Amino acid sequence: MKFLVSLLLVGACTVFGMPTSSFADTQKSASESPPMQSFDWLPGGAKELSTVKPGQEPPGQEPYYVTLQIKFECLLFDGDCSQFQVLRPTADQAHFWVTRTCDREDTFEGEPIKDGVLILRPGELAMVKVAYFNNTDKEVKFRGIPHYIEPQNLQSMTVMNCLCLGETYTVPPHTGWYRIIRLGPTFDIPNGSRLVATHVMTSESLVK
Repeated sequence: MKFLVSLLLVGACTVFGMPTSSFADTQKSASESPPMQSFDWLPGGAKELSTVKPGQEPPGQEPYYVTLQIKFECLLFDGDCSQFQVLRPTADQAHFWVTRTCDREDTFEGEPIKDGVLILRPGELAMVKVAYFNNTDKEVKFRGIPHYIEPQNLQSMTVMNCLCLGETYTVPPHTGWYRIIRLGPTFDIPNGSRLVATHVMTSESLVK
């Protein structure tokens, strides 16, 4: 049956003066797999992608990774905003949406994420540890106001499972706190995009 259909199509091409190579090319393109991003220029292949910095890709290689920076701002915050840090959680801490109060050592355990910058592939979600240490003599209560993404046109192309759940976080004096969040770009984000995700922390009373 397939042979008969092919024969009829070739005959039609002959009658209408169309080259049979057009039909062959159509068949070939339909059966081919879509082109895949190549990481051959990286010695370690795709695994090494996370170490690539903007501008290090070779000439002609379209930037594939997405640069996502996590920032914190404080609005009428009762504590010290500079005590917020973002880290890569240890294996035993990397459980989505886990929230803990602990000592200083456990609070900042993990690999610090320099300047809060993550290099991710489109569709890749990262576990991030948001850590805070209350170095005051009073209890600190705060909430997260819904984050915002810049540039704004990439807001819908970003996954943020973060802090903005209407939950009040309480940190006793001289005690640490952390929460594991998950964030990253969606699959349809343009390659090479650069965006900033800003979280605003505020006192509990401001959002009641």
